[in-house]
Amino acid sequence: MPSVIFTLYGMARGAHGGRTLSLEVPSPCTVRQAQDMLLEKIPLNGQAIALATAERVLRPDDELPLNSEVAVLPPVCGG
Repeated sequence: MPSVIFTLYGMARGAHGGRTLSLEVPSPCTVRQAQDMLLEKIPLNGQAIALATAERVLRPDDELPLNSEVAVLPPVCGG
């Protein structure tokens, strides 16, 4: 199975206790599948996460880019 390195930010980083998390994922793998796998590993108490590449935020039905680095973005609020 291919692996993906996830770089964690914000509360995802704090909940995991580290900056990165490497997961083996099926091929193909949707973003939604990867989010579910990540939320099994990172205790975020029901908070949602978004995944992004250097180019864009990924939609849940997008295919996850394999053998790459993907950012895990926790929910944010601002004004």
